[in-house]
Amino acid sequence: MSEREIELNKDALPLLGVIHDLLGSYSHEAYLVGGYVRDSILGRSTRDVDLAVRGPVEELAKRYADSRGGSLVVMGREERIARVVLPKDSSGACPWQVDFSPLTTDIAQNLQDRDFTIDALAVKLDATALTGRARVIDPLGGVDDLESRVVR
Repeated sequence: MSEREIELNKDALPLLGVIHDLLGSYSHEAYLVGGYVRDSILGRSTRDVDLAVRGPVEELAKRYADSRGGSLVVMGREERIARVVLPKDSSGACPWQVDFSPLTTDIAQNLQDRDFTIDALAVKLDATALTGRARVIDPLGGVDDLESRVVR
């Protein structure tokens, strides 16, 4: 499994800090996964954050939505993905969308089950990530595929 240090999309750091504090108060393990990590590596702005969380996903997402004035949508009872859509900010920018999905295995196995290598990327949501620099977990070579412009 490859690990490289990357710079995270700075626009999301305040939002990630609130999520980290919420999850930390309940001692839940969480990883940033998929598109947010991919877009950070590519230097692309995004308003979409995906999290893999060990814990009661719907309950955590509801607490987050309630704390931020957001709306909660549960997407498929089988997948148990809970999406929080935050209201537009004062600038009128597109609202943030945060997906909470269950982490039922270790993160390496979770990433193995994803559809594309370029989405099989993760960053542990911890105090280090909140600095804007983090180690990307890349069991399938997704960073190399991004650099080579290959979709597998």
